[in-house]
Amino acid sequence: MSKSCVICGTEESEGELLLEAPCGRHWVCPDDVGSFFENATNNESLFPPQCCETMFMLEDYEDYISFEIAWAYQMKQQGEYSILAKFRVYCANPACGKFLHPESHVEDQETKITYAICDSEECGKLTCAKCKALLVDGTQNHECKQTEDEKKFKQTANEKGYQECFVCGATVELAEACNHITCECGSSFCYICGKDWPGLHGCPHYGPAVYDEEGYNQDGYHRESGLNRQGLTRRQDMIRRREEDEEDDDEEGEDEDNEDEDPEWEVLQHLTPDQRALVNQLPHGPREDALDQFRITLFETQGITFDQF
Repeated sequence: MSKSCVICGTEESEGELLLEAPCGRHWVCPDDVGSFFENATNNESLFPPQCCETMFMLEDYEDYISFEIAWAYQMKQQGEYSILAKFRVYCANPACGKFLHPESHVEDQETKITYAICDSEECGKLTCAKCKALLVDGTQNHECKQTEDEKKFKQTANEKGYQECFVCGATVELAEACNHITCECGSSFCYICGKDWPGLHGCPHYGPAVYDEEGYNQDGYHRESGLNRQGLTRRQDMIRRREEDEEDDDEEGEDEDNEDEDPEWEVLQHLTPDQRALVNQLPHGPREDALDQFRITLFETQGITFDQF
């Protein structure tokens, strides 16, 4: 089978050997591999650099990457990207905006205000680490407070039930019915509870949650624990119900009617040709795991249910 670069499409030849991508299924030109790291440096949503959700490790490809690209990537990786977005402090000087690493933060012992000093030669301004405001006159007369616009925005967000990204702090409005949110920063979370998206869980997958006096939503799961009144998670309850249905089918002899059904095709028919090809290449164990993951994804995103889970 011929090999071709996933970036430019160049096929491997005697004079042009390709590098294996970390996924083990794709290839990339030595001249193009640096673009993965360069793009990740310039756009955080592309960090870390990946192929098929497998991360490119800098040390594996550093012989093919320029010093400038490798250095810039490491500075981002060890600096700005190492801090959750909502906890980052940037220079409040409109003409600067440089990321201020926590190592540059200082606490004023008298006012107990923590601030950051911009180390840019052209700047040197002070920024409050709490409210992110520019300290024009130092810390002596500074008081952290929200502007009227910020207060109105927060009030509107609370009234509308908007959710805040747990990683970058961005306020998100639900545009479609599915409560699985993917933020611009790349994080994935539940619009109802605001937590990192765990897959199948107690919150409704579509529309708002409506809770009774005991804190259970319309699907029967508690807002705090995520368990139903039987103490089961949604996933556990689904497995329980499937097992009960299978027992009922056995008792009624319905299993004979289903002998010709292919449980794998039930999933594969909903996938793209590329996805089916990837699944079909996997050995038995990983193949079953991949099919189970697709069953969960198809249920969560499209409401498709399967006889075998």
